[in-house]
Amino acid sequence: MSASSTPPSMIVREWVQGIRTVSTETVSLVEGIGRVLARPITADRDHPPVDMSAMDGYAVRYDDPSERIWKISDTSARIGQPRVHCEPGQAVYIVTGAPVPWGADTVIRVEDVIVESGNLRLKPSARVIRGANIRRQGENVATGSIVVEAGVPIYESVISTGATFGISVLEVFRKVKVGLIVTGDELLGADENPQEYQIRDGSGPAILAALNRLFWVRCDQYQRVGDDLSLIRLTLNRALEDCDAVILTGGMSMGERDFVPQAVQDVGARLCFHRLPIRPGKPTLGALTPDGKPIVGLPGNPVSTLVTFKRFAMPALRRRAGFKVPDQPVPCVHTTGELPSDAMLWHYKPVRLQADGPALISRWVSSADVTSAACSDGFIEIPPVPRTENCFFRFYAW
Repeated sequence: MSASSTPPSMIVREWVQGIRTVSTETVSLVEGIGRVLARPITADRDHPPVDMSAMDGYAVRYDDPSERIWKISDTSARIGQPRVHCEPGQAVYIVTGAPVPWGADTVIRVEDVIVESGNLRLKPSARVIRGANIRRQGENVATGSIVVEAGVPIYESVISTGATFGISVLEVFRKVKVGLIVTGDELLGADENPQEYQIRDGSGPAILAALNRLFWVRCDQYQRVGDDLSLIRLTLNRALEDCDAVILTGGMSMGERDFVPQAVQDVGARLCFHRLPIRPGKPTLGALTPDGKPIVGLPGNPVSTLVTFKRFAMPALRRRAGFKVPDQPVPCVHTTGELPSDAMLWHYKPVRLQADGPALISRWVSSADVTSAACSDGFIEIPPVPRTENCFFRFYAW
């Protein structure tokens, strides 16, 4: 398989195999929201724990299909109360979610009956099947079953599941501590006034913001350094001592002052890939330290930075964080507009989604044209030609 035909997903998959996950910690059930589950949740009881009614109605023993009349019992089946008894020929009023009485095998819906003089009579139109309207014990989950696997993000549904099965604390992977290093002599902060030969840093704040909205990440180290090999190497070394992963922007290409690839090798990391057949983002770099920490080098131009962060840095961080699936599943969209005819490169194009109809490719000039990203919903990944008609492309939201 040629380099140009190798899908970026395959490049990522091979790289992340060498990344080690972080250690674990214990948090309260509610504090686990947004974190990554490290130990599976198992059922401590059947679910439902007993046969339960799926309808408001009457519980009966339905031995004879020709039977149409039952005497209504003085007792009723209620939620949160012990099971009652239903004698042959009796009907016990029951509400949805209540345990089915001993001796009953069918629940008849309220709308299918007529109550008169203490008796229950089926309506002529009613069609009753024995065993109907009962949620059987353990039909959802049996005792001891794994109900939530490790390596998944903890959403509200996971919290609810944990509470249902008696979990008050969760074992989660600890937050991945990320170091962010932005390189470039020309860069200034957003609150500084640049000279004509300087630019404000638009990549660093964007990546920092992207990291800050991830519950399973913390970014305490955010530094901007000039294009100096010794300074980049020193800053990278210090970040690796304290962090679980390091992201660098800028200084990735082949210029005489692009020092990041050399600095990465100088600190003992192994380059897994560098200079990919993609546009934008060709200089993107992925490396691994001997102890399994990822180093991600992203190009400095803002659109390149945003695209390659989503496409390459995120899977590495997810792997480090303990996610079962590092390459997050993404939807595919159809698009209109002129597609690249390059037979060698994978292209990333900003697009705007429509409620109805194909995604629209945004106008953009270059990988420095961050305003095109600001006016789009995300980007699509376009493989090299040839492509089939009516292609659908992987879509990544910003």
